[in-house]
Amino acid sequence: MVVGVARLVLALGQARSLKDKRQVVRRIVDRVRARFLVAIAEVDDHDLWQKATLGLAAVGADGTHVRSMLDEVLRFIEDLYLAPVVQSEVQVETYRDFATGPLESPASNGPNAFTRELIGDDAPREPSRRPAAQQDIEDAPWAEPDEGR
Repeated sequence: MVVGVARLVLALGQARSLKDKRQVVRRIVDRVRARFLVAIAEVDDHDLWQKATLGLAAVGADGTHVRSMLDEVLRFIEDLYLAPVVQSEVQVETYRDFATGPLESPASNGPNAFTRELIGDDAPREPSRRPAAQQDIEDAPWAEPDEGR
């Protein structure tokens, strides 16, 4: 799995208020989302009306493809001529080794009852330390699978 992230800073010299800034940022974000399969959001400088920092993220199987996709999005934003890009950074990371192990519950006291049934682990577990409301949801009869189906 390859994850690419980009950070770009836009100069909004024509903006005279935060409302003007939001209009420009919204146009850029909407157009990028409509054309590309990437995540985009304003990530910093929320209170500055002359500067916007956008973050982009893309996931794929090939590093060169992810990098070229982010570069294409950056070119697209520059070609919109809504705000000049004054700084951009792109970083692509490859993740190969994920630790795989038994399925554990969030409280890390072993698998929950449903998972134990699936994997055939009937070993007794110590009582849960989770809040009562969360325990009630997990122990609810409607949460158990139907055996007749």
